[in-house]
Amino acid sequence: MKVSVKAIILIFSLTSVYSFHISNELIKRKESNSTIPEAPNNSTVPTNSTVVHSQNDAFFKICSFKGGEEVCEEIYEDETNGGSTCTKAIQKECPLDMNYNEDNINVYCSSYFNADKCKKIYSEGFNTLPECNGKNQKYLEILYENNIKKYTHTSIICMKDNDGKVCPYTSYNFLRKYGQVDDSSFWRYMKESCKSKSCMDVIPLMLENEAHRFKNDELQLLTEAINFFKTNECTALTSDTIIKYKYNFSNIIGCLFAIISLYILL
Repeated sequence: MKVSVKAIILIFSLTSVYSFHISNELIKRKESNSTIPEAPNNSTVPTNSTVVHSQNDAFFKICSFKGGEEVCEEIYEDETNGGSTCTKAIQKECPLDMNYNEDNINVYCSSYFNADKCKKIYSEGFNTLPECNGKNQKYLEILYENNIKKYTHTSIICMKDNDGKVCPYTSYNFLRKYGQVDDSSFWRYMKESCKSKSCMDVIPLMLENEAHRFKNDELQLLTEAINFFKTNECTALTSDTIIKYKYNFSNIIGCLFAIISLYILL
């Protein structure tokens, strides 16, 4: 679904959660049996337009410079009927609220961000939602481009360990954001990650998709962490390995107990 949007400036002015527009450049949607009102003087909507949109319509305004002049185009979710039902359905299916913090991240990832639902609509397309059938494909492509980085980041932040808690990388990410992380704390989080394979998988996934967020020295540490995950020191801490050792140990104890019992009986 990816598309390259040829625009120098992409303007989003949010007057509601789902409307991307500048309010003084809108005219009300035409009602039944009414005449089309004239657009405001500073509006980019032509006065002879046959499609008139309301403030409840979701759209992107894309502007570029051509011949030294700014030329803008408004791309609506539904060019004919207006509304924002598809945009709302996407947000409901996969909320991408970037206001989470270390205190509420577990609640957000467990109660609001559904990894399976999000993966479905961002891998198979927004058209998998009934509310998005028949909507403006160009609008959906721009919305995808606008959301995909937020989705990728959130899916990494919300990856969980074997106990259903977010991985240590998430805590590291918050501390790094606040400038409170050093090499010692970094390796502490990486060793904690050894306890869950899914948490170890976070690092290469992050490097593949979000390397641009990190400085060169941080990237070097993260690369070293991937190599560390392959060492015996790390694999010995993996929950699956610990469970396997416990299982084998219990089997040995069971066998010894059986042998001793048999010896006593004889």
